[in-house]
Amino acid sequence: MIAGLSAAALFAVSCGPTPHATVVAPARTATVKLACSSSFSGPGARPVSATTVANWYIKDGQLVYAMFLRSAPGWYNKHTHWETRTDSAGRFIQDFDVGGFRYSITLDESSGSLWALGKNTNVREANVILMDRTADTAAIRGSELLEFCWTSPPDAVADILARSKAAEAFASGAPGA
Repeated sequence: MIAGLSAAALFAVSCGPTPHATVVAPARTATVKLACSSSFSGPGARPVSATTVANWYIKDGQLVYAMFLRSAPGWYNKHTHWETRTDSAGRFIQDFDVGGFRYSITLDESSGSLWALGKNTNVREANVILMDRTADTAAIRGSELLEFCWTSPPDAVADILARSKAAEAFASGAPGA
């Protein structure tokens, strides 16, 4: 193969097409961004199962990220304090205190970086992140890119679980599964 041409295409270019050869241009893939004109934006969090909590952020009706955090059954069933803020660098931060266990989710929209529990990922490549909590850190067990265009506040978790078999299996499984 030379410069992306198959043997049949190279033969057709140099000798003319044979009666049984078809020259097909190589397929190109393009990333198409879902157009969404909703003005709905905001963060959210809720339990998903006995082991898993989801935290998310929606901007202009589009899912920016959803992080599913899993640990021992009932780990989140404690007094919880949650707040959001923007730091001096312009990053969006969700701070959580779940019965003394504190963690933050930090989004840098300009770079697409998302940090949580010692892990960093790019939400432009994968905006649904599946994490197992291990003490004060976490292990990423899976991730995927899903696009939504909501026109009113959704049940983001239900919509994600309806489209993602991996997220559904993760949320219903035990940590480490």
